Amino acid sequence: MSGEGRGGGAADRVLEVVPAGLLSPDHAAIEDGAVVGLVERRALSLRDRCSILAEGRKYSGRRDGLLSGAWVLTAPEGAEVARATRRGLLARELDVHAGGAVLFMRARGFLAGWRWEVRRAGEEVCRIRGRGLFAPGFRLELPRSAAPLPLHLLLFLAWIAVEIRAGEDSAPSGG
Repeated sequence: MSGEGRGGGAADRVLEVVPAGLLSPDHAAIEDGAVVGLVERRALSLRDRCSILAEGRKYSGRRDGLLSGAWVLTAPEGAEVARATRRGLLARELDVHAGGAVLFMRARGFLAGWRWEVRRAGEEVCRIRGRGLFAPGFRLELPRSAAPLPLHLLLFLAWIAVEIRAGEDSAPSGG
C-alpha cells in the first residue's frame, strides 16, 4: 500500500492499522494486504497496557502512572526498548527515547486527535492519521526519504496516539 507523499513527491510507505475484530480493542497492522503486526490493548486495565507482536517477537507496553507517567516499551527478554514522556501534564508533545535515537512526537492542527507527526533530528519520519471519518483505525505514513523505524517502534508510537485519543474522547467536556 503506497500513496503519494505530501507535495506529490516519492510515494510513502503506508501501514494501515485497523481493528482486529468488530468489537475488539486490538489492532492489526497491514502492509501491502498482509498482516505484519498486532497491537493487543488491555482495555479494562487502570493503566495503559498492551502487547505488540512485530518482527516475530512479543513486546510489552505500559504506562508508568495514571496521568503523568511515561509510556515504556519492553523487549521479550525484559530490556527497555523505548520510553516516551510528555512535555507537560496534558501536552500533545512527547519525547521518545529509543536506543540511541531521540524522536519528537506532536499532534498537529486544531483538535488534531488523529494527526500526529514524528520527527528525528528535525526530519519527519512518520505521520499518524485517522483513516477517514467513518473508517475505523488509522494509518502510518512513512516518507521513503527518511531512514526507516523498526515496526515494533512504529506500533508503539501508534499505541500511544490511540491511548491519548481514548483519554481525550472519554474526558468530560466543559460546557
